[in-house]
Amino acid sequence: MKLLHTGIQLSTKENVDRFFGQLLNLKPDREYTVPVELMRDVFLMEKEASVRIYSIGGQDVEIFFDIGQSVPSVNHLCIRVEDMEDFISRALELGFHIFEKEREGKPNLVFVYDDDGNPYEIKD
Repeated sequence: MKLLHTGIQLSTKENVDRFFGQLLNLKPDREYTVPVELMRDVFLMEKEASVRIYSIGGQDVEIFFDIGQSVPSVNHLCIRVEDMEDFISRALELGFHIFEKEREGKPNLVFVYDDDGNPYEIKD
């Protein structure tokens, strides 16, 4: 079995660009629109959605946006970075919220939150 992709929701294209473009330095692989009929049938939403696909470590991430605010959830992505200090510094410079908790005998627990409050666990 292999996980093929995951999907998350951000409220606006600007929020997608800030997090995935400015912070993670990613470029979208492609972008498309999901028509309202398909959104209704699959996600029970009465709204057309814009979607961008990014590849992170060979894994596709579908970012749905322009469909309203996301709601609090325990859903999250875990991303490995090469330099944790540099990543945290850049995230803070860009104004993203960081949660960091020291743990005895384990690496620190680190989460960064995008502008819609979606959590991303960060490991190095």
